[in-house]
Amino acid sequence: MRETIDMPNGKKFLMGNLTPGERFDFLSAVGSNWNSAPYMFTAEAVCSVREIDGVAISLPSSVSELKARADELGDAGVDAATEWLQKNNKYNLPNKEAAKN
Repeated sequence: MRETIDMPNGKKFLMGNLTPGERFDFLSAVGSNWNSAPYMFTAEAVCSVREIDGVAISLPSSVSELKARADELGDAGVDAATEWLQKNNKYNLPNKEAAKN
């Protein structure tokens, strides 16, 4: 599923679920952090942003790239991405509320 999110700052994010192949790349990118539900949920949300203002962005391939992407999105962008993933969580990953516990 793909959906555009209009951010308050005027940016537009195109959101989309990861493909099966991208999920392997995602798991490689998170490295040893795979056993933390809050980390995995937030990282997947960040990776679900497929375009910013109509420009395609690549899937982060390392923890440092994940952090850089999160910084690029900012707090409001990460929050919007996690809310989108919570609504469109087709893999039954822990949602935002479960990740807090």
